[in-house]
Amino acid sequence: MADIERERRALELFEAMLEIDVDARDRWLAEHAGDDPQLRGRVTQLLEAHSNNAIRTGGAIEEAAIQEPPERIGAYRLEGLIGSGGMGSVYAARRDRGDFEHEVAIKLIKPGLLSEQLTERFGRERQLLASFNHPNIARLYDGGETEDGLPFIVMEKVDGIPLAEWIEQTARGLPERLALFIKVCDAVGYAHGHLVVHRDLTPANILVEMPNQPKLIDFGIAHPDGAERHDTDGGAPLVLRHLTLTPGYAAPERLRGETATTLSDIYSAGRLLNFLVPKPRPPELQAIANRATSSDAAVRYQSIVDMAKDVRRYTEGRPVEAFSGGSLYPLRKWTGRNPALAVASALSLLAVVAGVAGTGWYARQEALARQQADKRLADTRALTDTLIFDVFDDISDTPGTTGARLTIARTAERHLDALASDPGASLAELFAAGRGYYRLAHATGTVHTSSGSDLISGIAFLERSKDILEKVHQQSDEEEVTLMLAETHIALARDKGLGFIDTEAALEHSRRAIELLDQIEIRSADTVTARARAYRYRADTLACCASEAEEGYRLIRSGLEYVDSSPAVIRRSPNVQSARNDLLNLQAGFEVFYGRRPRAIPIFRSALQAQSRLAESTGRVDDLALETTIALNLSRNLLRMGRAEEAIQVIAPIHRKTLAAYRQDSEDNNLKTKLAIIYLARAWAKAASGARTEARADLKSGMDFARVSSWPGGLQDVPSINFAIRLHEASEALWTLGDQEEACDTMRQSVAMFRDYGSRFELPETSLRYRIVGMEKRLKSCRS
Repeated sequence: MADIERERRALELFEAMLEIDVDARDRWLAEHAGDDPQLRGRVTQLLEAHSNNAIRTGGAIEEAAIQEPPERIGAYRLEGLIGSGGMGSVYAARRDRGDFEHEVAIKLIKPGLLSEQLTERFGRERQLLASFNHPNIARLYDGGETEDGLPFIVMEKVDGIPLAEWIEQTARGLPERLALFIKVCDAVGYAHGHLVVHRDLTPANILVEMPNQPKLIDFGIAHPDGAERHDTDGGAPLVLRHLTLTPGYAAPERLRGETATTLSDIYSAGRLLNFLVPKPRPPELQAIANRATSSDAAVRYQSIVDMAKDVRRYTEGRPVEAFSGGSLYPLRKWTGRNPALAVASALSLLAVVAGVAGTGWYARQEALARQQADKRLADTRALTDTLIFDVFDDISDTPGTTGARLTIARTAERHLDALASDPGASLAELFAAGRGYYRLAHATGTVHTSSGSDLISGIAFLERSKDILEKVHQQSDEEEVTLMLAETHIALARDKGLGFIDTEAALEHSRRAIELLDQIEIRSADTVTARARAYRYRADTLACCASEAEEGYRLIRSGLEYVDSSPAVIRRSPNVQSARNDLLNLQAGFEVFYGRRPRAIPIFRSALQAQSRLAESTGRVDDLALETTIALNLSRNLLRMGRAEEAIQVIAPIHRKTLAAYRQDSEDNNLKTKLAIIYLARAWAKAASGARTEARADLKSGMDFARVSSWPGGLQDVPSINFAIRLHEASEALWTLGDQEEACDTMRQSVAMFRDYGSRFELPETSLRYRIVGMEKRLKSCRS
């Protein structure tokens, strides 16, 4: 076999092996490489290079490194090697003429690589690339030849990390990955519009600046589409073709030695999409990637713009052109975008148009649905969809919006009441009302989420949502309805359980939620998140309030196993990550419950590290709240182990971040609650470390926040255990300060509130074990 033929065959086998499981590769290679040991050795070499991240811009070809680069090039002084590839080496450089500071990257092309004709064309292309001005393409500033005749280009020095590192370090979810991919496509489309093909579109040639801003690099050896055909000098184009392709990302025609075109860039973009979205992929995204990577170039998207449009359609819930979803597919996508009419459209129209296919059928469905929407539905749906669904959801994760969400809730409430009480309301209208009440609850008052302070009204909204959605569920088995109903029961389990309102009802809500989730066959990030949270809240209530700690601990382990057994793309969802971190938080709590506090500390730390990274990447208020909860649990246990200085270190960052969030949103009751707990924990820690003045100041701040967030007057007729807990936490700091009289008075108030609650309801086991018993023991030493 000739060398060039063997190289082509090796590249083909290497590309195919990337899709083979690692454990099966040796056997596969033995079957496909025949009796050619050189071929097997070359494929193995390529795989090793790939594993070491060495294959980029010609890493598959033997390199001829630049032995002694010049100390300076023009106005720039070289400061160090950034990296090397098949085409040459890239150096960091700084302008040092004394006129102004400028950091750049300079690429030196390897000696002897380009023929005289190619060098001339490289200069022409450099001028073209210098005119590029796109936010996702690294700028080209200058170029020329060194005194030794080495071609060079001066480029923007991108302050970013390679795409693979961005994925690994930031754990971005699917929406962020697709948004980044669309930006890359826009950059490639810009180049194609200027008749330039990238030729090596791979993860290694994409750097990501924060926040989530890709920069396409290595356009320096790209070519005007089709220009290679005219280069005949010394066979250099063939060399160049091999140097500017990466196995696994190069189109089949390029492996055959054919010219790079815009269609070969589209093939590489399809491979890039597969890299960004690991298996198992959503079927529509797999269809997009399959079209882009077709071995027949005529089947591919004919422009990168068309491919990006299809990805955008997926992100917007619209039909994807590459996906063959059957005659009902357009309607399903329309249903997803128009949930208020979803169930009604499906039930009333399917029988009429059964068997009719295609876009004409879809158009008639939309027309009939619009005809059914009278003024009442149009007015109400416009309000609820725009305010409660679109606007509310858009601002919910943004700090400082509690007041805005409360305003939306008050504005929409009367419209939802009118809709829900209408005896002629359709299933779709009722479903919209149920979803609307769920959102009203999360603006008005909930436990452990960003909201106002009216917990009783929040629970009432959730009850209304639950009643409406149960009726809809009786007549519809749509998974969207089932999931929404399950999430409402989970919220009720959370608020009634963690709010100590009705623990028996909380257990029934979590049981019903799990029952509903069992009816959903296909796992998704939403269903995995919901199940993890259902297990978490049920386990908490079982342990604290039902004397069934073993069952609760089993549920936590089951929840972690369920999350960890889910596909990787699901596990990378921010909501799934948050739910898993909360399960770890509770697992550590169970270790404390069973008297194994030293085993709990590393679990708390692991959960805190993961949640801190997540909160930093998402910026969501509720992610910060969970980070704070885990940190406080860790710090209190460190304090009980006599490790006050460690506790202070844990508290410091969450105090800073939570206080900053509160200054943006002083109406968020959850932030007030967290600050109360933070200040009281820090007061205890400062007292233990001897900082008495600081401890006193924190104690006052903590109780000030507790009085406005923890319902000291109770909730309706139910005494507030939450405020009793804050009093106990204050007494810990006072006792450590040696202020026995005030500590005893505070403990008496706390115990009285606990006992008042216990006279009507069963006291939580955790309150008895960790709070009441200890306070009553100390009270025996207090003067009456």
